[in-house]
Order: sequence, then structure tokens, then C-alpha cells
Amino acid sequence: MNEKDFENTEDRISEFIPYDPYQELLLPKSIQDYIPENHIARFMSRIIDHMDITAIIMSYDHRGAPAYHPRVMLKVLVYAYLIGMRSSRKIEALLEDSLVFMYLSGRQTPDFRTICRFRREHVGKIEEIFGQIVELCAGLNMVGLKNVFSDGSKIKASASVENSKTKEVVK
Repeated sequence: MNEKDFENTEDRISEFIPYDPYQELLLPKSIQDYIPENHIARFMSRIIDHMDITAIIMSYDHRGAPAYHPRVMLKVLVYAYLIGMRSSRKIEALLEDSLVFMYLSGRQTPDFRTICRFRREHVGKIEEIFGQIVELCAGLNMVGLKNVFSDGSKIKASASVENSKTKEVVK
């Protein structure tokens, strides 16, 4: 490459949109700006904000370090269930990476142990709240209450190349 080629390259670079990964503000001041008004997370958040969770709140003894608010934990868990996420470690990662989870948690990041402990200590109430949300969504025709079955069975299998058969071999 000679000097002329370099100048032409610089001219072509100026055709790109400016990019600076070190800029001071990458996101707007409010994460809500990135969550559409009709997003299911907003709807679910409003529902949980208006639910009576006194039973959960009263179960805390308030000794030791302050706990995450039960509404935050409920929003995170219920939304995680809605998108099919059960792993507390994956939920913890989403709290740091996903704008929707950041929105629901108010940018708080409980660790996987806290999520797991909350779920274990309040499993009955969480199931009841999740059921109420599903019923409300069904009443608003947001979901259809059809039969849905889930099987969590784990079956030991041998799917190695040696044990795999082609259609012709099976016949």
C-alpha cells in the first residue's frame, strides 16, 4: 500500500456512522425507554405492583442486611417463568445483561443464591401469584388456557455414532 491508498481508505472510513465504545452514556438515563409500552414485562410488572403480597412481606424478620424487596424478586421470577427460564444462575446472568430484567429489577442484581432462597421460602405464594397472573391474562384474552403438558423426565440414552442407526439399517 502506498500513501495514496491510505488516503482513499481514510475517505471511506468517514462514510461510517461514528462509533465510540468508550462514550460516557451508552444507554439512555431510563431503561424504560427501551421497553415497549405493550411489552408483557410492563403488564406483568403493573399487575405485581397492585397485588397483595403482605404474606410474603410479613415473613421477613428484618434482622441482618436489608433484603431485596419481595416485589422485585416476584417480578424477576414470574417473568423468568414466563419466558421459560428456571435456572437461578441464568436468571442472575440475565439481571446483568437483559434490559427487560434490568427494568423489572430496577437495576438491582440479586445473586443466584438469593433468587434460589426466595423461591424456596415462598414457593406456595409464588405459584399462587403466577396462577393469578395467568388467569388475569386469560380473562383479557392474552393467552388461551388450553391443555399444556410438561414432562421433566430424564432418560438415559446412548446416542453415540456407533449406536445410531440409519433408516435402511432399521428396516
